[in-house]
Amino acid sequence: MDEKFVRNAKKLIILTILIVIVGVVIWWKVMQRMELKVDKYTFDESKITEQFEYNIDELICEEGQLSISGWLVKPDSEATMSVYTILLKNIQTQECYKIPTMRIDVSDEDVENILDIYGENTGVDICGFYAYTNYEELNLSQQDYEVYMLVKDKGKEYIVPFDTTVDEWSGDDEE
Repeated sequence: MDEKFVRNAKKLIILTILIVIVGVVIWWKVMQRMELKVDKYTFDESKITEQFEYNIDELICEEGQLSISGWLVKPDSEATMSVYTILLKNIQTQECYKIPTMRIDVSDEDVENILDIYGENTGVDICGFYAYTNYEELNLSQQDYEVYMLVKDKGKEYIVPFDTTVDEWSGDDEE
C-alpha cells in the first residue's frame, strides 16, 4: 500500500509541475502579445485640444522597445476615469498608431508641483501614464513620429499634442 501511495504521489507531483509549467508558458505568451499590440488609429484633427497640460518624464527607444511615461491633467478640473492612450503619428506617411497605455500614480513631489502650478482644484488622482510597445514594426530607426495623447472621457475623445517627436525627444538626431 505504501509503494502504491508513493507512486501515485510522484505521478501527482509530476503532473502538477507540468500543469504549472504549461500555465506559465501560456501566461508569458499572452503577456508578450499584449505588450506588442499596436493598433492603427484614424487621426481626426478636429479632436485636437489645448485644454490639458502634460509633462513627459521619459521617452526611451532602445533594444526594440519604446516606452513613454509622464503625466497629463486638465487644470481646474476634477480627476475622472478617462482612458489615456499614447498616439504616434508618422510624419512621412501620416499613419497613426495607438500604443498600449496605463494610468499610474505620480510622485508626491509631482502632485505638489502640479497643484502649485495649475491650482488646488486640478484632479491629480492617477494622472500619470506609462506606455510601452515593441516598436520594430513601426520602424522608428527610419521614420519619425509625432507624439500625442488620446483622452477618452464621458463618451468624448480629445487629442492632446505633445509638441515633440520621438526622434527629437530621444535625441536620435544627434548621432
